Amino acid sequence: MKVSPDGFGGRMFGRLCLFENEYVFYANHIGGHAGFPTATCYFANYSGLTGEIVLLLEDLSGLDNIGAAVGLTRQEAKSLLTSCAKLHAAYWDVNPATSTPDISRIWSMADPKLQDLFGDFVKKNAEVVQPLVKENIGWEVSAEYVSLPVDVFKPNTDVIKDTGFFSLDRPMTVCFGDCRSDNMFFRQDRSLPPIAVDFQVSLNTFGAFDVAYSAVWNIPALIKENPAVEIEMLQHYHNELIKTDPSLKETYSFAQLGDDYVMGAAYTAYMNTVGIVDAINDFKKNKPVMCIWYEGLDAQLTRWNAKAVLRQGLSRVKKDSSGKTTMSPITDAERLAVLPEFFQKYVKAREAAAAPLDLSEITSIMG
Repeated sequence: MKVSPDGFGGRMFGRLCLFENEYVFYANHIGGHAGFPTATCYFANYSGLTGEIVLLLEDLSGLDNIGAAVGLTRQEAKSLLTSCAKLHAAYWDVNPATSTPDISRIWSMADPKLQDLFGDFVKKNAEVVQPLVKENIGWEVSAEYVSLPVDVFKPNTDVIKDTGFFSLDRPMTVCFGDCRSDNMFFRQDRSLPPIAVDFQVSLNTFGAFDVAYSAVWNIPALIKENPAVEIEMLQHYHNELIKTDPSLKETYSFAQLGDDYVMGAAYTAYMNTVGIVDAINDFKKNKPVMCIWYEGLDAQLTRWNAKAVLRQGLSRVKKDSSGKTTMSPITDAERLAVLPEFFQKYVKAREAAAAPLDLSEITSIMG
């Protein structure tokens, strides 16, 4: 049995009607339709008046639930990304209003009301991210991370919220939204896909958001030990995406995936800025895990030149004569130019090989 929790998370999710996401995800069989394994739901009820939810789910206590402090193995992370690729491919660039099953009630990153709310919080909180994290979590975020809310998010808040910037010019799909190991239940055979729970923050956005979020929460230690693992996971996701929907081979390049991946990391930092003041009280109850998360996100943003990628994206936002917001066209070469050198080397080597590379080859390329 699952009911709406107390505390900051319960209040915020209820206020934003995000528990409706979870209700719709189960009630409309959004995961099952895509081959994305979820806990069997025997009963679901949601109150639009109070924003509360009640779910009766199958008992998964016989499976393995892996805490964030432990992290996933490469095999476990790949199994998870295979499931995510199936979910994303099933709803890739579909119209939510006409989709089957109905995904129109899933929260959208482009929702103007939410973007207005988030933008107001970013303006208010940008300057306090670093001191709050340092004081309460014990992690001093890097200059690169700090510069995002202060130098990029806050000055561009109106553009971001008025245009739905993070969703512009990106293929939208249904994402898990909280792609963490503690929301997964693994079977003894780790090559089998895990069973997922907790869809409060499932959302219509670009698929690489799930991939970037998963890297920070699930395999930060593996990436720290060998950064080539991160590229291996991106390659695996891209391969599985194309395997599920072969048409994406021609329409979704690895360069665009790299650009979307950085935007996924940046959006995580943006949302952390939105909720930092209230959420810090919950975060500091589990300092070791949150230190792992902040260290992973911090390193990801720095490693992938997040500020440069964001500024390139913002420079492409245009309004036509009718006032409609668009993004000016961009080539893969232009995308790659601001992405890190190690990624550029990988893309060149993969194109030359005309096939996926194994981890040892990726490691060699990255030096």
